[in-house]
Amino acid sequence: MKHREHYITAFLGGLTISLLPTWIVTQLAKKYPSWAPEDLGAVAHFLETSPWQLQAMFFLAVVVVLPVLEEILFRGVLWSFVEWLASRVVNPEIALQITFAFISILFAAMHGNVLHAVGLLPLSVFLGWLRLKTDDVGPSVVAHVSNNAMAVSLMMI
Repeated sequence: MKHREHYITAFLGGLTISLLPTWIVTQLAKKYPSWAPEDLGAVAHFLETSPWQLQAMFFLAVVVVLPVLEEILFRGVLWSFVEWLASRVVNPEIALQITFAFISILFAAMHGNVLHAVGLLPLSVFLGWLRLKTDDVGPSVVAHVSNNAMAVSLMMI
């Protein structure tokens, strides 16, 4: 029961945090097609035309493998490094806030397209908040997995 509440919050937050930003990004992409993330269109086409076996492999990769790897990298390795580096310059509390902000922005930005990054920023802040609150990457992984599961499931229907 040590972190049970954190994992419940992570799971439910991951499912819901991106619903409004995704809707907003979709509306903006419809209004301004040149802003639309090209890779998401390719993913939608792949999911519409591929056999179920490839869709299942895609689902596994995007919902389980990538979130685990991204969280280990961003809120694990990079978080620890940036926090260590910042703490050499400022007090530990400010270093933690700098780390939270930097990693949240970096994670969203690393997803390419500006519109996609803006849509991902609320999720990224939530993942960082979980890492900040729990001092553990586990809840961030759970939130990231549940978020990607929701996103891919919505793309598949």
